[in-house]
Amino acid sequence: MSAAHIPASEGVLARATAIMRVLCESGEDVSITHMAEVLGITRSSVHRLLDDLVRAKWVERTIHHRYRVGFEFYRIGALASHRITAVTLAKPLLAELVARCNETAVFAMLVPGELKMVLAGQADPTHALRWRFQHHVPRSLVWGAPARAMLAHLSEDEQRSALAEAPPSPRGRPGPSWSAWHREAEAIRQRNYAVTEGQFTEWAVGYSVPVFGHAGLVGALAFIVPRTRMETSSEAQMVAALQHVAATLSRTLGAPIALPEELVIRRVKG
Repeated sequence: MSAAHIPASEGVLARATAIMRVLCESGEDVSITHMAEVLGITRSSVHRLLDDLVRAKWVERTIHHRYRVGFEFYRIGALASHRITAVTLAKPLLAELVARCNETAVFAMLVPGELKMVLAGQADPTHALRWRFQHHVPRSLVWGAPARAMLAHLSEDEQRSALAEAPPSPRGRPGPSWSAWHREAEAIRQRNYAVTEGQFTEWAVGYSVPVFGHAGLVGALAFIVPRTRMETSSEAQMVAALQHVAATLSRTLGAPIALPEELVIRRVKG
């Protein structure tokens, strides 16, 4: 469970939110003692908050004096999720990425039931040199940084199928062998980002971090950058920004992962 201790200075709303997070992320009914231990607050404080949440029907108390998410919270969540899509949630975060690094930022989504992705959102920098991509066109999961950031987190069978089905790259290169890809996928998962160079155009570099939801992989956020603007310092800045924003979006979509401020940026040398 990823909930963290709540500082004593936090107010009632922050504590109630933390309780709802624990209940939503738990796979079973939760006791007051367990919630108090997870959140680092007293059992009496948890009990008072739960009483208020039960009255609001956000939480349900079982006959065994354990707690789970209540009907009203489910109802509100369903209304919110019906109105807001991942693309809608990603839009302001793409703008945040551009504000941080002033490079083209894109949001790609996994196509459900297929080993494909589509570009679903884009924010442009102030530079005169910009990228123009076709959106909502199915693409291979083998070519490009967002594709590889996603592919590395699929099952081995899905990865092998994607490699077998992959067309040559837009520059005419054949797809990687399984052994070469297996090594690359391990590195992507370990450092928490994918990087590609020259797969679509000779002078483009891509950096991408996967995005998850409550049911698993959703897509990926990426920067696409001209090689002429690349520096070591800007690479570190872009990767850090992507990891932070991807964690924010994943958390919003229901993934039980670390909060952005808890992330440790992992880099692989070489």
